[in-house]
Amino acid sequence: MANRVDHPTLSRGIEGYLDHIADEEQNKDDRQKRRNARTVKAYKFELRCFQDFVAEHGDGDPLVSTVRWAQVCGFHTSQKVRPSTLRRRMIVLRHFLHFALTQRWLQEDLAKKIELPKPGQPVLGPVDAGPLIDAVVKMKTVSLRAKRDKAFVLFLMSSGARLSDVLRLDRSDWQHNRAIVLGRGGHERKATLTTQARKAVDVYLAVRRDVSPALFIGLQPASRRKPTNRLTSAGARFICAELARDLKQEHFTPQQLRFATGLMLQEAYGDARIVAEVLGYSRLASVAVYRRMARRALEEAGV
Repeated sequence: MANRVDHPTLSRGIEGYLDHIADEEQNKDDRQKRRNARTVKAYKFELRCFQDFVAEHGDGDPLVSTVRWAQVCGFHTSQKVRPSTLRRRMIVLRHFLHFALTQRWLQEDLAKKIELPKPGQPVLGPVDAGPLIDAVVKMKTVSLRAKRDKAFVLFLMSSGARLSDVLRLDRSDWQHNRAIVLGRGGHERKATLTTQARKAVDVYLAVRRDVSPALFIGLQPASRRKPTNRLTSAGARFICAELARDLKQEHFTPQQLRFATGLMLQEAYGDARIVAEVLGYSRLASVAVYRRMARRALEEAGV
């Protein structure tokens, strides 16, 4: 086992943890040793990401004993990676923090507080809604594409509806100040929109000259003239990526817009019933993630 250091720096603590992993495998066969060598290499990379995050935010190479929960939260929300990568990265960090606790380098069990994303669950970090909404509202819309993109993003942000539910909407579902959304289980609900979102959708629909019944259409040349033309999930992600680039905003996805809406509701009202009603959840347990995000945001702010 690696020699125990009373108060190592973060870099030395990570080295000690990796040595500990390597030493544990000495009695295993050659195949398992080769597998473990790859594991150590992968763990080194993931932990280096956390070390670099701490250094970039002004703490250099601090003692392991000074690592704070706010740093762990900030690292989690800053990771713009695939869900599977985020899950692996946080698992590795949790193992290291647990090791640090057993070595008495940490007084607080930070590892126990880490909540891992479920397999297949999107990254939960919501976008910073305020600057994004301001930028989208102020954007100039001359073309049909720009009008559609603005209406689509404001509709998502305002309604908090699932992407799949929005893509199924027809023009007949639009009632100027609200839309009839068919959610999971075939349950209908009225999605109320802000004044800005209503105006953007009305402007967009006013310049439509196609025959498609869909509320939001794709603008690919091959699909524009089809009577069944409808915006796809890939097209929706492309809209978000292009708007983020054009407006010089942080990259965001349709799912992150929904999370941002849920977080804003939780912070504004603190009532799980309101969040569940607006987002279309049938069970209050489903909105627990927004309570956790709101609590994490307070912890990051040091409140």
